[in-house]
Amino acid sequence: MFGAHPLSTLFNRTPVLLVEGEDDKRIFEQIMRSSRGARYLHQIKVEDIEDYKARRVNEVRASTINQELMLLGSVLERAVEWKYLGENPARKVKKLKVAETEYNTLTVDEANRLLNTAKRDNDWLYTFIALALNTGMRVSEMLALTWDDIDFKAHTISVLNDEDFETKSKKSRYLPMNDFLFGVLKQHPRHISCDLIFASKKSNRQGEALHSNSVKLRLDQAVTDAGIAGHYRIHDLRHSFGTRLADIGENPRTIMELMGHSSIEVTMQYIHSTADRKQEAVYRLGFGSNKISQKAISAQA
Repeated sequence: MFGAHPLSTLFNRTPVLLVEGEDDKRIFEQIMRSSRGARYLHQIKVEDIEDYKARRVNEVRASTINQELMLLGSVLERAVEWKYLGENPARKVKKLKVAETEYNTLTVDEANRLLNTAKRDNDWLYTFIALALNTGMRVSEMLALTWDDIDFKAHTISVLNDEDFETKSKKSRYLPMNDFLFGVLKQHPRHISCDLIFASKKSNRQGEALHSNSVKLRLDQAVTDAGIAGHYRIHDLRHSFGTRLADIGENPRTIMELMGHSSIEVTMQYIHSTADRKQEAVYRLGFGSNKISQKAISAQA
């Protein structure tokens, strides 16, 4: 009988599992718990999924909800293929509209002001900002970074995907250090009891990495002290790195590899054309004229 299979069947069939990985399994079980106590496949209704979607709107971002719905849909679709279920109720549930993500990008002047402000405190924040602006690393990658990952001889930083840390792309990458970052890391003090570059100094957390909330609070204060208008998140430092590379003409493929993106499409979301840049671009065309306009020449200077 279609649907007369307990949900546990989805986690136990071999050789292929419907749900791969503990994170996916946890999300799926969370959705199932919200389905009015459903224990069998035929008990999962469209209304249950809609209720779950409506409740999650107040808890997480729309993109996260859509990812969860995609997971549920793929699991139930496989159940249909295996004749565990007659039809997939998730097909009738529409995804949420996701607004285009807005990022704030630091100009070169703002970035240097922020660095100079952080440097006055003579602690980890200066190194953190320097690392973020000059490598584009994610906050989780920076907080997991150890001195073993820094190769001063080769001028490289290893972002390793291994048993100790899993990168978002699930791939390792190796980032070059410019001279400025090399000097900053050379002068950064080492923690007495662990190999982490950004280790907590609180007595009850010796040997543990700094918490991202600590970084956020310090960054907010540094932005204010530097007189930079607007609200900047930690991720905006990474975005400033990618946008700056695009501004100086670096090709998207290189930016993708440096930032550890899974596809070139993700990288293109980081490359914005401001109104001024668009105007400068069309001024440079020169069609119908023997020379490029003075404004374009000034822009190129």
